[in-house]
Amino acid sequence: DTSGQRFAFAISAAGGALARTTDGGSTFTVLDATTVPALPGPYARTVDYDDAVASGNRIVVATNCGWGHALAVYDGVTHAPSATVGIAHVDGRLWTEAAANTPTVDDWRVRGAAFLDGATSPVRLALAGRLGAGFSADGGATFTVRTGATNPALAAADVRAVDWFTGDTLGRTLLLATDQGAYLTTDGGGSFTRFDATSGLPSNDVRDVSFHQTTAGGARFLVATTSGVVQTATGGSTFFSYPS
Repeated sequence: DTSGQRFAFAISAAGGALARTTDGGSTFTVLDATTVPALPGPYARTVDYDDAVASGNRIVVATNCGWGHALAVYDGVTHAPSATVGIAHVDGRLWTEAAANTPTVDDWRVRGAAFLDGATSPVRLALAGRLGAGFSADGGATFTVRTGATNPALAAADVRAVDWFTGDTLGRTLLLATDQGAYLTTDGGGSFTRFDATSGLPSNDVRDVSFHQTTAGGARFLVATTSGVVQTATGGSTFFSYPS
């Protein structure tokens, strides 16, 4: 939606949910535990549109669900809860619709979720959570998981955010924000380059990351830490800081 009229908020408050608008905020449609489609929990944590779907009907939202959390991928506005496309996180584990008793990512808190915009077949989805990250090439049916115990491993389990580089239509280039630095992969999670305080970040405690989507090769990106924000235009070889 190049007019900027379509956007959504994840509302993390008592009774909160997902609010989305198609008219620039003049009116909002709310999804929560009582609506159809229903969200599996009352506290929404993060939300992302699949920009490849012009109707805005493909949206991912992570919510709190009791002891665990829940994450649902909606592929339209008429699905009942049982017809959710993708995954639901129940009692601390991430389950698939196809195999309801098989965890795909052992994670208590989904904190980041992102579509690879433009990838319609297959639909690519990434998740960031307290115990690691998951990358899916089939819209959430299965995931490639990376944690502190996998090979390759993430030095930290606590993944806060994830961003795809959309210029890589094969979905190989992603950034992860963790409590031990930012991680870059250019081979879909086959290997990672870690950026931390020794690489020029103000702090190892990274809260968010973002690619500049029109820079060739994903060489320009932002890293937000608890001590300031830095940018690179060289793929992480050098960073420069913004005033804190």
